Amino acid sequence: MLRWNKELPAASSQDPLGLNLRVSARLGAELLHCITSITPRARYFSFFPWAIQDYKDTEENKPGDRGFVEGVLAREKAMVLGAVFHHGGHACEGGALGGSDKAVAVANTEPQASYDLLSWSHLASPRGQLSAAYIASLVNLGLFEVAHDGVNEEVDPETNALRKDQENVDVTMLSERGKRLAKAFFRSIEQTDYATNHWSVKSIVDRGVLTNFGAAAGLCEIGTPSAEDRQVLREVFFSCDRSGTESGHHRRRMTLLLLLECARICESNATGLDEEKFADLVFYHGNASMLSRSVDPFDQALRDIAHRWRIFYFHAHFSLALQAALVAVVRSLRNEDGGIEKSTIIAVHDGGTITRRVAELLGCKLKGDFFEISARETLKAIGVAVDDDLRDPEKGILIGKMGGKRVEEQVARLLLDKNEANGPGGIGLATILLYVATLRYSNDVDARYDDWYRNHVADPSSDLCLPEFRDWLDTGDGSWLDRSNRTILESTWWKYLLIQHQKMSYDRGFGGSSALFNLDGTTVVGTGIDYVNPRPVNARLPSAFQVLVDLGLLEVYESIWKLTEDGRQWLSSQLELEAKH
Repeated sequence: MLRWNKELPAASSQDPLGLNLRVSARLGAELLHCITSITPRARYFSFFPWAIQDYKDTEENKPGDRGFVEGVLAREKAMVLGAVFHHGGHACEGGALGGSDKAVAVANTEPQASYDLLSWSHLASPRGQLSAAYIASLVNLGLFEVAHDGVNEEVDPETNALRKDQENVDVTMLSERGKRLAKAFFRSIEQTDYATNHWSVKSIVDRGVLTNFGAAAGLCEIGTPSAEDRQVLREVFFSCDRSGTESGHHRRRMTLLLLLECARICESNATGLDEEKFADLVFYHGNASMLSRSVDPFDQALRDIAHRWRIFYFHAHFSLALQAALVAVVRSLRNEDGGIEKSTIIAVHDGGTITRRVAELLGCKLKGDFFEISARETLKAIGVAVDDDLRDPEKGILIGKMGGKRVEEQVARLLLDKNEANGPGGIGLATILLYVATLRYSNDVDARYDDWYRNHVADPSSDLCLPEFRDWLDTGDGSWLDRSNRTILESTWWKYLLIQHQKMSYDRGFGGSSALFNLDGTTVVGTGIDYVNPRPVNARLPSAFQVLVDLGLLEVYESIWKLTEDGRQWLSSQLELEAKH
């Protein structure tokens, strides 16, 4: 009899429509190339080149050689234990070294004179943080001589770790850039006993030696005057040693400059920067609570990258709209053991209740059964006027003039922060967000950035994006704006929620494993799995903020970022260079 010898991965209810891990992930990977959700600390990018080079210089092919993996791993363990010992039994601030929890446990037990690094396990990964998190980013940053151009940086959504194929890269030969970082890190630690007395080749290391090493090698010690690798790391992250403007490295450079400029804009308006203000500045061309008028607030050199980040947030609004609607679909299946027919998937919801709740939440004059009024009437009720005579003669797309400039922000806050995605107004708010995002995209995004967005669609049958949804919505007779909400939602839900989730669940797991529902012909049958959090993710952005903190360009207070004096000077000098180019 046939037997499976491997369990296949289950579908993730965290991304049931494939919106975050497909197009959004690709956009993020280009905008923050080499800075991922699991690589937030800049010091690792100089530590690992040093650890590899030190192994090759002092241990490889010599008596007592522990091998490449064990040799580099022992140096990492020394850094982890040393940093925790140096901090009096606590981890570094801003995100601990991998394995710090176990190091804290060691530090708070009876002190020992020395520690056997080979017998101590700090992480489940047999190669430590190098393969558990940082290897793909280190390779893509160009720190090694490798046979291929790059490695997929995205983590497995089920394990939040890199896959085996991403780990199996030869990282034994440093590039010139990698050697430069290795030398800079060595200069930062060369006065420690660990470096001067060749403790790095030993597996049993004295506690005092580890503590002294941690005082120079730890993550937060990158801010000390003796940390010579910080300047080199700045130049590497900001791609100062590369030319060209079309690479992911240039996009990362411009994104980091954009974050610094947003911090400067916030500072000039007596406030600090956070993720929400960053989104406001790039999406709305200025924060109305900070700026006197809604204009493009950015230096000419930063406008291109700001437009690309605006595309990222267009996709985020599109994702939230669809995922919030999916919450309602899954909720309607909870008590329907036999499932719900496709023809009645809308009818099980009370359109009158939706209308009243949306009117209450938005303070508008929306009336009637929500499903029976048209998209145009829905938008008009919330202050979004759509003029019939504003039609693009080339594309035939209706262009919206919006009275409410910040509709997306208001609706997103209600769906997420006020948990209305799980309430009676969720369907109405999700529909409004979908309409407004579609209209604003049609009105605001030119062909260049539209093409850039579409280029991140690898498989049109599975990768959802806003412009292709807009194109699909615009097919048929007349304007979609004059169709009823019922007509629009019946077709949208079937294609973009029900069919799409079924494809994603089969794509991620054999036989639709862990799907929120299954389709039996035209009947939608729930599986008993709930979905209540439709929040889209921006996984790389927090890491970018932390890298800028590590580089001494930003400082953080309770998730609010402000420029340092170094950051202000660095931003000015780099923008001057951009102006010359």
